[in-house]
Amino acid sequence: MKVLIPSALRSYTGDAESEATGATLGEALADLDRRHPGIRFRMVDEQDRIRRHIRIFVNGEQRTGLATPLGRADEIIIVQALSGASHAADAGPFEIDAATASVALPPPCPHGRKPVEHLQAAGERCVLQIRQACR
Repeated sequence: MKVLIPSALRSYTGDAESEATGATLGEALADLDRRHPGIRFRMVDEQDRIRRHIRIFVNGEQRTGLATPLGRADEIIIVQALSGASHAADAGPFEIDAATASVALPPPCPHGRKPVEHLQAAGERCVLQIRQACR
C-alpha cells in the first residue's frame, strides 16, 4: 500500500512516498520501519500508541489504533501536527502544502464527515484540503 510521508520524516525515507505491507496499521508501520529503520519510533511511543503530535489517516479517515485493519489497496497518510495552532470555527476548507509544513487537524465532525477532504500528490508536493468545521 502507498504511504505518504510528512516532510519531517523524509530524512528516513528520502521521498514523500513509500510502500508498506501489513494486515493492520501496526504491521504496516513495522514494515515501514524495516524498510526505513528508526521511522516507527518517531510515530509510535514505547507503549505502542501513536504519538500525540502524529495523525494517521487511512483512506482519508483518521485512525488512532495500531490494530486498525488494512487492505492492500489502502492509502496511509502520515501527518505531523503542530501544537498551539488555532482554528476559526467558521473557516472553510483550506490547503496545506505538506512538503513545507505540518498541520494541526480539526477535531472529528460529530456528523461523521472526514477531516481530510482531498489529497493531491505531485512529486514532492502534497496538498491536503482539511475541513475546519462541520457544515
